[in-house]
Amino acid sequence: MTISTSLPRLRMHLIACYCCDAIPEWQAVTPSLHQNVFVFESLNTWLPFGKLLPCYLPCPFFPTNLSYAQHLLQTLSSSNTCIVPPSQPVVSGPEKPIGENESIELSCTSNLGNPAGMIYWLKDKKLLYGKINPVDMKGKVRNTVRILVNRRDNGRHVECVVNQLTGVLRTNWTLQVEYRDLPKLEILKTSRNSSVREEQKFECRAKGRPRPSTPQWFHDGKSLSTGLTSGMSNFLVLSDLSLSDTGVYVCISRNELGESKATLNISPPRKLEQCSLIVRVRQLALLDWR
Repeated sequence: MTISTSLPRLRMHLIACYCCDAIPEWQAVTPSLHQNVFVFESLNTWLPFGKLLPCYLPCPFFPTNLSYAQHLLQTLSSSNTCIVPPSQPVVSGPEKPIGENESIELSCTSNLGNPAGMIYWLKDKKLLYGKINPVDMKGKVRNTVRILVNRRDNGRHVECVVNQLTGVLRTNWTLQVEYRDLPKLEILKTSRNSSVREEQKFECRAKGRPRPSTPQWFHDGKSLSTGLTSGMSNFLVLSDLSLSDTGVYVCISRNELGESKATLNISPPRKLEQCSLIVRVRQLALLDWR
């Protein structure tokens, strides 16, 4: 594994090292210096917390053998000169959606690194005030926040942010809010063809809380028993389209709060319009002749 880092300002070389008790085995006897970048080849890829820790080293630094490099890294790892980046924040909360006007508790845990970064919550780019508690002796910190949600929060994101001199880490949590409302209906065309002789298929899909009834199709005030239902969907199938099949179709679904309607307008294809026009002209011509 090749490890390379660039140099910071103030004539301080930035090298890559492991801030842990076990010193890695270095493959290169003499670390190479190329354009002020030190490169080490490591045989041991194990890292505590899976992190590579950059350490500041005063200039100049020209190690000539393996033992000197190991000794220097060991000295740095036991001091406070190491700049340790924070770990990616981990957010936990309820897996199931919560009801409207209820509160949700979210926790965010991170190792804030060295020097310690700041951990905080954002919602719509506004700061949320949480409670910060230490988790263990390894520097992990938990920030817990409680949020009162409403239906407008459904699908919105809450952000846990860890801000440290090495950068900013963010983890999002999507709010899932269930609220009571009339059924919401959606009509989708599930067939591609629209010619006169080919089948057309439309799906009316319902969702909501409380659970809505399976949608029902109506045409000219009459209920259509298509027999094609699946869960919260009802399918309208039109084959060999005729003029009597055209017009407005209504899809209706109900729940405890009331009913909702969605409409579908079926226009006659051009061939049927032409046929209808010819019949109409012939009828007028026949009346004139009489």
